[in-house]
Amino acid sequence: MKQFKSIISLILICIITSTLQAQDSSSVSTTTIFKVNLVLPGIVYERSISPKNTLNTTLFSGFAINGSSNSGPKWHFLPTLAEEFRNYYNLDIRNKKGKSIYKNSGSYVGVRGYHIFESVSTNSNNGYYESTTGASILWGFQKTFKRNFNINFNTGVNYDFRSEKMGAPILNITLGWVIGK
Repeated sequence: MKQFKSIISLILICIITSTLQAQDSSSVSTTTIFKVNLVLPGIVYERSISPKNTLNTTLFSGFAINGSSNSGPKWHFLPTLAEEFRNYYNLDIRNKKGKSIYKNSGSYVGVRGYHIFESVSTNSNNGYYESTTGASILWGFQKTFKRNFNINFNTGVNYDFRSEKMGAPILNITLGWVIGK
Protein backbone atom coordinates (compact mmCIF):
# COMPACT_ATOMS: atom_id res chain seq x y z
CA MET A 1 0.00 0.00 0.00
CA LYS A 2 2.87 2.37 0.86
CA GLN A 3 4.45 1.76 -2.57
CA PHE A 4 1.15 2.45 -4.31
CA LYS A 5 0.71 5.77 -2.45
CA SER A 6 4.25 6.78 -3.43
CA ILE A 7 3.62 5.92 -7.08
CA ILE A 8 0.30 7.83 -7.11
CA SER A 9 1.99 10.86 -5.49
CA LEU A 10 4.79 10.82 -8.07
CA ILE A 11 2.35 10.60 -10.97
CA LEU A 12 0.20 13.43 -9.58
CA ILE A 13 3.30 15.64 -9.22
CA CYS A 14 4.25 14.89 -12.84
CA ILE A 15 0.72 15.65 -14.06
CA ILE A 16 0.51 18.91 -12.10
CA THR A 17 3.95 19.96 -13.36
CA SER A 18 3.00 19.24 -16.97
CA THR A 19 -0.27 21.11 -16.46
CA LEU A 20 1.55 24.18 -15.15
CA GLN A 21 3.98 24.06 -18.07
CA ALA A 22 1.05 23.71 -20.49
CA GLN A 23 -0.46 27.04 -19.40
CA ASP A 24 1.15 28.75 -22.38
CA SER A 25 -0.57 30.26 -25.40
CA SER A 26 -1.42 26.86 -26.85
CA SER A 27 -4.37 26.94 -29.22
CA VAL A 28 -5.50 23.38 -28.57
CA SER A 29 -7.50 22.16 -25.63
CA THR A 30 -9.73 19.35 -24.45
CA THR A 31 -13.50 19.51 -24.86
CA THR A 32 -16.39 18.32 -22.71
CA ILE A 33 -18.09 15.26 -24.22
CA PHE A 34 -20.87 12.80 -23.40
CA LYS A 35 -20.50 9.21 -24.69
CA VAL A 36 -22.56 6.03 -24.80
CA ASN A 37 -20.46 2.85 -24.81
CA LEU A 38 -21.46 -0.45 -26.37
CA VAL A 39 -18.64 -2.66 -25.09
CA LEU A 40 -19.08 -2.73 -21.31
CA PRO A 41 -22.40 -0.88 -21.78
CA GLY A 42 -22.51 2.44 -20.03
CA ILE A 43 -22.44 6.21 -20.16
CA VAL A 44 -19.46 8.57 -19.87
CA TYR A 45 -19.30 12.27 -19.08
CA GLU A 46 -15.82 13.67 -19.78
CA ARG A 47 -15.55 17.24 -18.52
CA SER A 48 -12.73 19.51 -19.62
CA ILE A 49 -11.16 21.15 -16.53
CA SER A 50 -8.17 22.82 -18.22
CA PRO A 51 -6.63 22.91 -21.71
CA LYS A 52 -5.02 19.46 -21.35
CA ASN A 53 -6.97 17.82 -18.49
CA THR A 54 -10.36 16.18 -18.07
CA LEU A 55 -12.41 14.48 -15.38
CA ASN A 56 -14.05 11.37 -16.78
CA THR A 57 -17.11 10.02 -14.90
CA THR A 58 -18.28 6.58 -16.05
CA LEU A 59 -21.23 4.41 -15.03
CA PHE A 60 -21.18 0.99 -16.69
CA SER A 61 -22.05 -2.66 -16.29
CA GLY A 62 -19.08 -4.96 -16.10
CA PHE A 63 -19.25 -8.72 -15.93
CA ALA A 64 -17.32 -11.61 -14.41
CA ILE A 65 -17.35 -15.34 -14.92
CA ASN A 66 -16.10 -17.72 -12.27
CA GLY A 67 -16.81 -21.20 -11.00
CA SER A 68 -15.36 -24.67 -10.93
CA SER A 69 -15.68 -27.79 -13.04
CA ASN A 70 -18.09 -29.20 -10.43
CA SER A 71 -20.45 -26.23 -10.25
CA GLY A 72 -20.13 -24.86 -13.79
CA PRO A 73 -19.67 -21.21 -14.74
CA LYS A 74 -21.25 -18.46 -12.67
CA TRP A 75 -22.07 -15.14 -14.33
CA HIS A 76 -22.04 -11.83 -12.48
CA PHE A 77 -23.23 -8.48 -13.82
CA LEU A 78 -21.47 -5.75 -11.89
CA PRO A 79 -22.59 -2.09 -11.89
CA THR A 80 -19.47 0.07 -11.67
CA LEU A 81 -18.88 3.77 -11.03
CA ALA A 82 -15.47 5.23 -11.93
CA GLU A 83 -13.93 8.69 -11.73
CA GLU A 84 -10.78 9.32 -13.73
CA PHE A 85 -8.39 12.26 -14.07
CA ARG A 86 -6.75 12.40 -17.52
CA ASN A 87 -3.84 14.48 -18.76
CA TYR A 88 -3.75 14.58 -22.59
CA TYR A 89 -0.06 15.12 -23.16
CA ASN A 90 0.22 15.09 -26.96
CA LEU A 91 -2.58 17.33 -28.28
CA ASP A 92 -0.14 20.06 -29.44
CA ILE A 93 2.06 17.53 -31.26
CA ARG A 94 -0.95 15.89 -32.95
CA ASN A 95 -2.27 19.29 -34.02
CA LYS A 96 1.12 20.40 -35.44
CA LYS A 97 1.39 17.15 -37.43
CA GLY A 98 -2.10 17.68 -38.87
CA LYS A 99 -3.61 14.76 -36.95
CA SER A 100 -7.10 14.97 -35.50
CA ILE A 101 -7.66 16.14 -31.93
CA TYR A 102 -11.44 16.06 -32.44
CA LYS A 103 -13.32 15.30 -29.19
CA ASN A 104 -10.14 14.64 -27.18
CA SER A 105 -8.45 12.34 -29.71
CA GLY A 106 -5.02 11.75 -28.23
CA SER A 107 -2.86 9.92 -25.72
CA TYR A 108 -3.21 10.40 -21.99
CA VAL A 109 -1.93 9.39 -18.57
CA GLY A 110 -4.38 9.18 -15.73
CA VAL A 111 -5.45 8.09 -12.30
CA ARG A 112 -8.77 6.28 -11.77
CA GLY A 113 -10.78 5.54 -8.65
CA TYR A 114 -13.66 3.12 -8.90
CA HIS A 115 -16.32 1.24 -6.96
CA ILE A 116 -17.74 -2.06 -8.21
CA PHE A 117 -21.12 -2.71 -6.59
CA GLU A 118 -22.45 -6.10 -5.49
CA SER A 119 -23.50 -8.28 -8.41
CA VAL A 120 -27.06 -7.65 -9.62
CA SER A 121 -27.28 -11.29 -10.70
CA THR A 122 -26.54 -12.72 -7.25
CA ASN A 123 -28.76 -15.72 -6.52
CA SER A 124 -28.45 -19.29 -5.32
CA ASN A 125 -27.29 -20.47 -8.77
CA ASN A 126 -24.73 -17.74 -9.35
CA GLY A 127 -23.27 -17.32 -5.88
CA TYR A 128 -22.16 -14.05 -4.36
CA TYR A 129 -19.81 -11.39 -5.72
CA GLU A 130 -18.77 -8.76 -3.16
CA SER A 131 -18.46 -5.07 -3.89
CA THR A 132 -14.97 -3.57 -3.97
CA THR A 133 -13.16 -0.26 -4.35
CA GLY A 134 -9.84 0.41 -6.02
CA ALA A 135 -7.51 2.78 -7.80
CA SER A 136 -5.54 2.52 -11.03
CA ILE A 137 -2.67 4.25 -12.79
CA LEU A 138 -3.31 4.41 -16.53
CA TRP A 139 -1.85 5.15 -19.92
CA GLY A 140 -4.24 5.23 -22.84
CA PHE A 141 -5.49 6.83 -26.02
CA GLN A 142 -8.85 7.61 -27.50
CA LYS A 143 -9.92 8.52 -30.99
CA THR A 144 -13.22 10.05 -32.07
CA PHE A 145 -13.97 9.80 -35.78
CA LYS A 146 -15.96 12.25 -37.92
CA ARG A 147 -19.29 10.48 -37.38
CA ASN A 148 -18.67 10.55 -33.60
CA PHE A 149 -17.71 6.87 -33.36
CA ASN A 150 -15.30 6.61 -30.42
CA ILE A 151 -12.70 4.04 -29.43
CA ASN A 152 -10.85 4.21 -26.14
CA PHE A 153 -8.02 1.97 -24.98
CA ASN A 154 -6.15 2.10 -21.69
CA THR A 155 -3.85 -0.11 -19.69
CA GLY A 156 -2.08 0.14 -16.37
CA VAL A 157 -1.80 -1.26 -12.87
CA ASN A 158 -4.49 -1.58 -10.25
CA TYR A 159 -4.76 -1.61 -6.47
CA ASP A 160 -7.81 -3.31 -4.92
CA PHE A 161 -8.56 -1.96 -1.43
CA ARG A 162 -10.68 -4.96 -0.34
CA SER A 163 -8.08 -7.61 -1.11
CA GLU A 164 -5.11 -5.23 -0.65
CA LYS A 165 -3.57 -6.52 -3.87
CA MET A 166 -1.21 -4.24 -5.75
CA GLY A 167 -0.05 -4.45 -9.30
CA ALA A 168 -2.81 -6.38 -11.04
CA PRO A 169 -2.57 -5.45 -14.73
CA ILE A 170 -5.66 -3.94 -16.33
CA LEU A 171 -6.72 -3.56 -19.93
CA ASN A 172 -9.83 -1.67 -21.06
CA ILE A 173 -11.24 -1.21 -24.54
CA THR A 174 -14.48 0.64 -25.17
CA LEU A 175 -16.38 1.35 -28.36
CA GLY A 176 -19.19 3.89 -28.45
CA TRP A 177 -20.58 7.15 -29.76
CA VAL A 178 -20.12 10.74 -28.70
CA ILE A 179 -23.56 12.33 -28.32
CA GLY A 180 -24.04 15.94 -29.38
CA LYS A 181 -22.02 18.37 -31.43
